[in-house]
Amino acid sequence: MQVRVVTQQIARNHHQTDLCNFDTKAETPATALTLRVKKDLLFSEFKSIVAEKAGVPVAKQRHWSMAKRQNGTIRPDECLEKLGNETMGAVKDRLKLTVDLRIFVEESSVEGDEGPFFEPLTSEHDILLFVKGEAIRFSILLGCTSPNYYFYYR
Repeated sequence: MQVRVVTQQIARNHHQTDLCNFDTKAETPATALTLRVKKDLLFSEFKSIVAEKAGVPVAKQRHWSMAKRQNGTIRPDECLEKLGNETMGAVKDRLKLTVDLRIFVEESSVEGDEGPFFEPLTSEHDILLFVKGEAIRFSILLGCTSPNYYFYYR
């Protein structure tokens, strides 16, 4: 199965309304990573593959499924950390996806090797909020937050 992975670095490199370019033919710094994995691969093993390909240590990763919104944009939707050691096929089935599994990898901005690296999510209604603003002078969209911080809405 194919998994499309969006990291914060990829999102920073994309200056349009979506977080990245999902076109697999385009090879730019703003194109989502496309990983082919077996359906029986454990989610914890998948995190190690992401660490290798994206350069983000496993402990500093938090994964979110991505969903298409009514306006056509694709955004992080549900935190996947509660899934534990399910297989990637089970993750896709749980999300009822008919397309490739799309995952946003949130990266911790906490320095050092000792956690905790993330604020705990307190309810199933926690969301990850992205804010982009238009740089009219340059005709591009830029994230309005620091490269390592995103807003949590509770």
